[in-house]
Amino acid sequence: VRERATGALAFDDGDGRWPRRILLREGDLTNAASDESEDALVRYLVSRGDLAPEVARAGPKLPQSGRHAAAALIARGILEQDELSSTLRAHAEWLVARVLESGPKAVRLESAPPERLRAEPNVFGGAAGAEIFVDAVRRVLTPEAALSRLGGLGVRLRAGMRVELMVETALDEAETAAIRHADGRTVGELLAVRGPDFGSLLYALVCL
Repeated sequence: VRERATGALAFDDGDGRWPRRILLREGDLTNAASDESEDALVRYLVSRGDLAPEVARAGPKLPQSGRHAAAALIARGILEQDELSSTLRAHAEWLVARVLESGPKAVRLESAPPERLRAEPNVFGGAAGAEIFVDAVRRVLTPEAALSRLGGLGVRLRAGMRVELMVETALDEAETAAIRHADGRTVGELLAVRGPDFGSLLYALVCL
């Protein structure tokens, strides 16, 4: 995100297959895809209760993800046409979260995504890459995990080299003010005022 990369971030869970990818254009996340059967769009709809498991098992095998998977579900009457954009975005956000949760063994940046992914739309619209990344970390990382990764309550924060990315994170006014005045303060001091959940935001910003 901070290097304004274009291409695909590919993730290997340890078996050398690189099944999951997050697509990037000039640092903005545009989509996510996976070849893992457990990551399929149908599985996602089952996990959030929009589709019964027996319906997912019936009928021909559907594409894994992306517009072709959504189009197949619309053709079968499982999705409505006006649900297309919101469903594709929600599935992509879910895939990003799964990457963060699984902790891949290796990551590589591919300058060009696989051919089948190049025509996929930007499901995140005008949202900046920093905003999508921060939101994903805040939803996935527990306060305890964030505090551990930050190094503990006594770690002192300093303004980073990429502080200008703050304007792309879509934080509310109170959060922005807290971060603007964080230089020189400890993690513990900030969490005492903002609460433990604020640690996930701090960690996301440190990563950026």
